[in-house]
Amino acid sequence: MGFPAMLMAVLDGYHATIFAYGQTGSGKTYTMEGYEYEACGTIDPGNNNSRTRVRFKTMSDPSTSERIGLIPRVIAHLFDLIAGSTNGEREFTVRCSFVQIYNEQILDLLNPSHLQPGSKRGGRQSTPGLRLRWTAARKFYVENLRMLECTSPPQVLGYFQEGVRHKVMASHRLNATSSRSHCLFTLYVESRDPNTGDGFVTQSKLTLVDLAGLFKR
Repeated sequence: MGFPAMLMAVLDGYHATIFAYGQTGSGKTYTMEGYEYEACGTIDPGNNNSRTRVRFKTMSDPSTSERIGLIPRVIAHLFDLIAGSTNGEREFTVRCSFVQIYNEQILDLLNPSHLQPGSKRGGRQSTPGLRLRWTAARKFYVENLRMLECTSPPQVLGYFQEGVRHKVMASHRLNATSSRSHCLFTLYVESRDPNTGDGFVTQSKLTLVDLAGLFKR
C-alpha cells in the first residue's frame, strides 16, 4: 500500500504509520525529509553531552522539486485530498507534533523551551524532555506535547522545518550529521459532519518515523 492509500484511510478514521529503518548512513533521514545538513558547531546542553549543531545545506521547494522527501510529499497530498473531499459533508482539522527520542529523553521539537537544561536539583542538572504516560482512555501518550493546528501545506512544512532545526545531532565515523535518535512527526486529523449537529468527531493520525540507524559490526 502506497502512502496515498494510507492517507485515504486516515481521512476515513484509521491510524497509520510509515517508518524508515536500516544501517546508519544509508539515507533514511534524507528519504523521509529530503534535506541535506552540514555541521556548523556544537552545543553543550549541560549534561556532559556535546551535540552537533547543523544547518540546512539544501532545501528543495516541494512545489517544484522531484527530490523532496516523503514527509513533505505526504503533507502536500493530505491537503489535496482534504480539498478534494470537502463538499459540505465533512469538516477537517489538522494538527501536527514533532518528537525526538534521544539518549532516553523525549524532546518536543516544536517547543524549544523543553530542549533547554532544567534547573539544578540536589546539586545535579536536570535534563530536558517530556514524560510518557498511559491512561485507559488515551493509552500511551506524551504528556504536555505541543500540537499545532495547521491550515495549509506551507504552514505544516514550516513547522516541520522548524522542528528539524531543533533536532539533536551527534556525529560519528559513518555519518557526520547523524541524529542517532528516533524522530516521529505526527499528523492528527479530526473530521465532523456539520449538518448533523450531534458533535460526533472522527479522530485519526498518521505517524512518520525516522528510526535511529543500525551499526553493523
